[in-house]
Amino acid sequence: MKIGIDYRFAIKSTRGIGYYIRELVQALMKLDHENTYLLYVDQAVSQTLPPNFYWRVLPFANLIISEQLLLPFYAKKDRIDLFWYPSNSGPIWLSRSIHLLLTIHDLIFMQKVGNTSGYFRHRFGEYYRKWSLVWGISRVDELMAVSQFTADEIRTRFNREAQVIYNHVLPITVADSEEILVRYHLKSKTYCYTISGIAPHKNIQTLLKLFSTVLRNELLVITGIPNRAHQRALLNGTCCPNIIFTDFISEGEKQALLKNARLFLFLSLYEGFGIPLLEAMQQHVPIIASKQGAITEVLGGNGVLVDPLALNEIESAIKQALEEPQDMRGYPVQLAKFTHWEESAQNFLAIIEKYKKKYG
Repeated sequence: MKIGIDYRFAIKSTRGIGYYIRELVQALMKLDHENTYLLYVDQAVSQTLPPNFYWRVLPFANLIISEQLLLPFYAKKDRIDLFWYPSNSGPIWLSRSIHLLLTIHDLIFMQKVGNTSGYFRHRFGEYYRKWSLVWGISRVDELMAVSQFTADEIRTRFNREAQVIYNHVLPITVADSEEILVRYHLKSKTYCYTISGIAPHKNIQTLLKLFSTVLRNELLVITGIPNRAHQRALLNGTCCPNIIFTDFISEGEKQALLKNARLFLFLSLYEGFGIPLLEAMQQHVPIIASKQGAITEVLGGNGVLVDPLALNEIESAIKQALEEPQDMRGYPVQLAKFTHWEESAQNFLAIIEKYKKKYG
């Protein structure tokens, strides 16, 4: 079969969706030497591919135009048998001769989570994804989800089944801890750490409120919001020397900050998965997390779960975690479920094989 993959996010994003696409395709490269794959991108890529994988560079870059017009056009032109859209939204119009696979990472765009006022980019993105999914889901031949939580949401909202193809994490070489700690004037095991963003559902405001008031004596380090204007807006002019935002850092540096953290905090209002939770478990760091979305599924009984909007509950959990050792003996067992990208690639190939049989 000739399989097309929308690979644009894989070369542009280091966050969840881009990471998922890159790693799953890397696993496919190792396992599948029979089918032909065309990776559609909107900029030249220097990476050398296996003999049955090829780059297809689109003539210009635009998320919506590429998704709705360019990819369907070139998929037809390239005589694709099966096309995988891996990032929540897909085409309304695609030749009926092409089987369409769609991965949904979460359905947060189908509901209002957090205060989105003032975030035009987020509101527009949510509207577009909602529009494309509502109008295009009937065209999708096969739905995939990254967690059972998201698969259950798909069944409830659309009365469609979705194959769960999980995220995984691979062991990563930790960068020199001393260098990253010195850069931000930190000492090992003296700070709490979070990986967040400005999207409303990330709920970073709750942590900022706590550490700027009742937890002013504790140090909080935040990765994922490198923009200084966003940092100033979130702090609303308040001077908080105990809150440190990192600049852009490498994966190795992030792992070094995790490894040396006293406590990892993850208080999202909604998550379709939650890779940072697995990374924290890899580095054997105590966790306090929200009991929302797929977080409980990823943690599997580990860490301490809290209501992400209950300030008193979160404050109490943090203080207790800083004073008493947390039981982390369950980390290895839970991590074993999410450290094999080849397993997800095999599940993906099983879907391909199902459609391959239709072609005889």
